[in-house]
Amino acid sequence: MYPSRTMQVGAAMLAVLTLGSITPQAEACRFVAGGAMRFGAGVSGRGLVPGRTGFFPGVSPLTPGINPLAALVGNPYGGPVATMSSTGVGILGYDPYLYSTADPFGGYLKGTAAVIDAQGRYLVTVEQAYMAKEDLKRAKLANRRAALEEWLWERENLPTLEQERARDAQQQLLRAQNDPPVTELWSGQSLNVLLNSAAALPPQGQGPNIPLDEELLNKINLNTGKGGVNFGLLKNDGNLTWPTALLDLKPAAEAQELRDQLQRRTKEAVEQAKNGALDPNTMRELEKSSERLQKLLLAQVGDLPFGDYSEGKRYLGQFNDGLRALREPNAKEFASGKFKLKAATVAELVEHMNRHGLKFAPAAPGDESAYTALHRALADYSVGVSKLSAEKR
Repeated sequence: MYPSRTMQVGAAMLAVLTLGSITPQAEACRFVAGGAMRFGAGVSGRGLVPGRTGFFPGVSPLTPGINPLAALVGNPYGGPVATMSSTGVGILGYDPYLYSTADPFGGYLKGTAAVIDAQGRYLVTVEQAYMAKEDLKRAKLANRRAALEEWLWERENLPTLEQERARDAQQQLLRAQNDPPVTELWSGQSLNVLLNSAAALPPQGQGPNIPLDEELLNKINLNTGKGGVNFGLLKNDGNLTWPTALLDLKPAAEAQELRDQLQRRTKEAVEQAKNGALDPNTMRELEKSSERLQKLLLAQVGDLPFGDYSEGKRYLGQFNDGLRALREPNAKEFASGKFKLKAATVAELVEHMNRHGLKFAPAAPGDESAYTALHRALADYSVGVSKLSAEKR
């Protein structure tokens, strides 16, 4: 560890005091800056250990040529802490206010001045802190005012929720009127968008006259707008038409037995729905048989072509939607054919569905072409009425 500056200065002062207490014989010693001590003849008493610096009692005579303060002048740990001349030793960093050789009133006045100066700086710092605090308050108020002004501007200029809803409906209508994806068309989504738009158009007789084929309408499935409900597969008195994937299931005997049970129980359930007296046991047997047939299909997912597997899965999904339709309060109307589409034109179709609160349900397998044709007719009707409305304005 290197000695501190204070320790070095203390050592120098101790050396000076020690030299001051040397016997009168040692006064003959003279110092040469940066050199060795020189002694007069006959000096005895305290002396130096040969080859070492410093005074030691009982050693005589003083070894000539040895400078006891050479280490202070040539300090190996930093700058010198003392200076030497032919007249004495000077201690670097000496503060005259700390010793009695200076004016005794100087230290008192200097300390008083330091206290007054510190008090002044403290008061200035406190006032600066108060000013910074007030600046912070002003900045917060300015930010709050700016935020309020921004909110008022956004409230006046940004579109409202109703405007966004109307814009979204307009975008959906444009999508449905043109060429929507087949998934949106066959699911009935695009047809329902066109139906909702036509409900707000002028009454029957003021739009274009677009005829509809009765056979086409028989392939269109309906519901009351509730998701997961579709009477489509059951509308033909419960007679089911199985897709290829469900006809080729293994083991063949078990699959055939399940198909026969589903066919028989489905016709019974439709007849019960027509009379308004659905048997819960029949519904439970239908749900269990459908679940078993679906497990057989899933077990052969790796053996069937992807298209066939997807068709079979879709068929069973719509069959379950039909079972849910049988549990609806209006199942009797669907089973008896009360909600069957009867319209010669698109305008009559729109009026009939709006009167009964009906919506388009997903297409059954094999009825996709009928949905495509009906979509084209509804889109032409919607575009034609929009043009007539624009001309009247």
